[in-house]
Amino acid sequence: MKKSRKLLTAVMTIVFLFVSTASAFAAWSSFQKNNVSNGTIDTATETDGSPGEEKNIQLSRVYLVDETKYKSSDNAYNLEILDEKISQIVFHADVKGETITMGVYWDNFAFSLESLKSEIDLLLEGLNSDEGIVEKPSPRITENDLNVYYYEVIEQTNANQKSSNIFPQLRHVKKINSIELSDNRPIVPLNQLSSIQAVNSSIDGSFHFLGLANEIWWYNQNNGNISLCLPGLSAPHGGDGNARYEAGHQWFPNTVRVDFADRVFGGVSSVSLRYTYDQQTLDNLQLDSNEALEMEVVFYNYNDGHSFFDETKDIVSWSTNQPNAYLDTRLFDNDQEASYCVGVADASDLIANKSYSWDIRKWGLPRSGSKHDGRFKVLAQRSYATFPIGAPYSIFAEEHDPIRKLGVKDGYKWVDVSAYDLTKWTFDSASDPVQ
Repeated sequence: MKKSRKLLTAVMTIVFLFVSTASAFAAWSSFQKNNVSNGTIDTATETDGSPGEEKNIQLSRVYLVDETKYKSSDNAYNLEILDEKISQIVFHADVKGETITMGVYWDNFAFSLESLKSEIDLLLEGLNSDEGIVEKPSPRITENDLNVYYYEVIEQTNANQKSSNIFPQLRHVKKINSIELSDNRPIVPLNQLSSIQAVNSSIDGSFHFLGLANEIWWYNQNNGNISLCLPGLSAPHGGDGNARYEAGHQWFPNTVRVDFADRVFGGVSSVSLRYTYDQQTLDNLQLDSNEALEMEVVFYNYNDGHSFFDETKDIVSWSTNQPNAYLDTRLFDNDQEASYCVGVADASDLIANKSYSWDIRKWGLPRSGSKHDGRFKVLAQRSYATFPIGAPYSIFAEEHDPIRKLGVKDGYKWVDVSAYDLTKWTFDSASDPVQ
């Protein structure tokens, strides 16, 4: 997750105390004494609302027990209970021993069984094609092969509620991760543990650590200074502080390929991204235990929705063979740069020399209004989790390792060829520019 979703203008805070510099050094001494160099430090962050406060918006991921079939009566019952509160449904399917994750996302558009069925048909059509994200399966993958992984649910709750009143009615629930969203109040993780990584110091030795009152401090090895961090959604301050690429440790994939397609008769456009790592480069990414990866395609959208994807349309379907996958949101993104990505929440499960890919489809065809409308760029973002993996809005860009723009010439902001004129674009880190 990089930065914006229309629903929100929120920031996240971790409740902490302002303490003196002396307290900081006491915390630092305690940190050194405990020698927590590669572990995860957990702090509980839970708040109670007061009666009479305004209702809050709560976003939840409701995970189901394994093997809850999409075609089961339990899922049908849950869908009837949740109905228009659903913003996304994510599925798993086993294809030749490999787990494929796919989802349907309704952005500012009401959920319906009809739209769900239509999107699933599209997903299965792509998965069973010769150009799917994995080798064409035989026999074909059908609705009967889909397992429901989780529902993403948005609803209003009272300020003092810890969970939705409807969740106890659901069947086959494994766990629920929730956060509160508000236009004028911070995001508050509900009943969750917030993880702050005690950073691997193998690059430059700078890192964040927790103080005695659970406040967050930053130790800068370059100058030896310790400073108090004020975490928020735009700067959560839980990253590892490593500027790895500048230090000679390439962490983004060695090769990348992007495919563009639009089906005029079907009224659907799609973009897919594939990438591979060699072992050394993957080792550079997996230096510590809290690494996420987002490989993103961004389209020029400065002309009122005229982009490769029709930005006036809302329903998105996606699929991937990446492990620990999620559809990236646009929290704090610039709406004039339409970003699309399926990220990896835990990069430790990536394997070298394996082809990973994601595919995103959206209703609507490219809308051209000016010569710039087909422009695009491919970004690589090294990230980390601030809540336990699986919580909504829990992945953030590493603050000290800039997002990298791949294959764009120096002095340019975008790839110098329009997506309207391409079916395929490739990047090779051995020969192509990186910004």
